[in-house]
Amino acid sequence: MNVRPISAVCVLILATACGGNGTPSSPSAPAAPTRIIGLSGDVAFGDVILGRTVTATLTIANRGNAPLTVTGLTVPSRGYTASWTSGTVLPSGLQPVVIQFTPTALENYNGVLAVNGDQTSGVNTVNLSGRGTAATRIIGLSGDLAFGEVTIGQTAWATLTITNSGNAPLTVTGVIVPSPYAGSWTSGTILPFATQEVVIQFTPRAAGSYNGVLTVNGDQTSGVNAMSVSGRGTRTGVAFSVSATCSTVKAGTYAPLACVASVTTPGNYLGLKVVADLRAFGLSEAWGLPACGPCGFPYPYDLDLHVPADMPAGKVPIAFTASDDQGRTATTTANLQIVR
Repeated sequence: MNVRPISAVCVLILATACGGNGTPSSPSAPAAPTRIIGLSGDVAFGDVILGRTVTATLTIANRGNAPLTVTGLTVPSRGYTASWTSGTVLPSGLQPVVIQFTPTALENYNGVLAVNGDQTSGVNTVNLSGRGTAATRIIGLSGDLAFGEVTIGQTAWATLTITNSGNAPLTVTGVIVPSPYAGSWTSGTILPFATQEVVIQFTPRAAGSYNGVLTVNGDQTSGVNAMSVSGRGTRTGVAFSVSATCSTVKAGTYAPLACVASVTTPGNYLGLKVVADLRAFGLSEAWGLPACGPCGFPYPYDLDLHVPADMPAGKVPIAFTASDDQGRTATTTANLQIVR
């Protein structure tokens, strides 16, 4: 049995394991720490009413491989505040910061926000901007409030639109309309750049024109708060009729129930009355006749008459006119026979 020496083999294995030439390799150097800061967010606040506060979010990013230590966050001394000013932002981490803007004067508020810390690179500033403005409540009225002709007792509707084109809420304390107009909404709040619709109704109670001005009262700072309203009440056709009969009367005598006028109606009519034209007998043109009560239907109106002694014989026409409280009328004529 042959025995081989093993020393050379061991030397060869060790040499191969240690790099091929028998010399150990050096370890690689660690990466240098980085803290790369970045800022993002819309911090242009625009116009803000004096005394009001608006907010925006600024985001601080650390895009490095080591923690970023923030030692301070500075904003302009007037108008701005920040919810977070110092702390640590981890690698690849984000830190939101709420920025508040509260203007106190009518001017521009422009400046620079800066984040101080141990960043190794990146951008640590951003521009802030905003402007203080006065509150405006600009009122406007629109709509067609010319109602035209409307039958007495009927109702017509139209829409009034109240607009607030200002930057602050408009408080309406009253919508004033002349009689017989009425509105569905009289007070409340209209938000900026919003509208409020109001239904205006017109119900004439008598014939004639109803022209006037609608006024909206409130805390508006400018604009137009009044507009004209117009309408006319008109009568419908007469729904009642009148008839009359007269008797024969001797000249120089007093005749009870010389004539009877009868009014026929489809229902109740307020203020219904009958007058007779008695000028041929030396009396006034309008002579009111008393209605019976209670009485049957149709409603009779009695005419008691004294016939002058010098009246010649013959037929004398008498006109009877019935009317109601809305001015509607109906007329008829009957002949009174005079004898001597």
